[in-house]
Amino acid sequence: MNADQFTKPAKLEFEGNVAENYRRFRQQFEIYMSPTGFDATNVPKKKQAAILLNIAGEEAIEVFNTFTFAEDEDKDDPEDILAKFQNYCEPKKNITYERHIFNTRVQQQTQSFDAYLTELRVQAKKCTYGTLQDELIRDRLVVGIRDDKVRSRLLREPELTLQKCIDIAHAAEISQKQMQEIKDETNTVHDVRPTYRTLTDKDRPRYESRGKSQERRKSKSTRMPDCKYCGTQHAFRKEVCPAYGKICSSCGKGNHFAVHAANIA
Repeated sequence: MNADQFTKPAKLEFEGNVAENYRRFRQQFEIYMSPTGFDATNVPKKKQAAILLNIAGEEAIEVFNTFTFAEDEDKDDPEDILAKFQNYCEPKKNITYERHIFNTRVQQQTQSFDAYLTELRVQAKKCTYGTLQDELIRDRLVVGIRDDKVRSRLLREPELTLQKCIDIAHAAEISQKQMQEIKDETNTVHDVRPTYRTLTDKDRPRYESRGKSQERRKSKSTRMPDCKYCGTQHAFRKEVCPAYGKICSSCGKGNHFAVHAANIA
C-alpha cells in the first residue's frame, strides 16, 4: 500500500505540555504505521525505527542521541525507542496531586456535558484508579455537574451506573436546548406582530378604528350609571347625592329633583 495516501503525523514537540505532546504523537504514529503496513512482521525493526525518527523530527533525533540503551534494549527497536521518549517526556507523576485535580473538576458555565466528561476521563487516567475509575467518574459527574435539577435527578437513581448517568445528563441537555429553541421561536413570532409604525397608510384607519372600538367597549363597561334621584354620577351613597334632603317641587316628596319625579313614582 502506498504510504503517500495517508497523512504523516506531526513531529514530536518539546515545548508546552511535553507529556501530552508525546501521548498524541505516539497515538498518531501507531495509527499511521498500521494501514501503511510499516508495522508488519516482514518489515525490519531497523526500518521501522528509522521511520519513527524521521517522522519525529530533527529535535527528537537530537534527544534520541542522548539516550543510553541497556544490554536488553535495542536502539533499532521502535518499541524501545518509544519507551525512552516516554520516560524523557513524562516526569514521575504525583498521584496525590493528579487526584486532587480530578476531585476538584466542576462543569464550567459555558462547558458542554460531553466536554466535561472528556475532561474527567483524561484526568482519571493520570490517577491510577484501576477498576474504580468508572465509579469515581460517575461520582464526580454527579457532584460537579452545573445543573442542580439534573443532579437531583441523578441522586434519585437507586442503581446509578456511569452509562445511566451519561444518558440522563445527555437527555437533560438536549431537552434544555429544545426548550430554548421553542422559546426563541415564540419570541420571534411576538416580535413580528404589526405595530402602528409598521402599518401601511391603507391599513392604519382600520387599525385606529379597531383601537377606538376597543376603548369604547372598555369605557362602556367601566362607566358609572346615572343616579335616578339627581341625574348625576356619584358614589352609591345617599349622603353624597345632591337631591338628598331636598323637596320635589312637582310631587312634594323628598330626596329627588322634580325632573326625575317620574323615576320615583
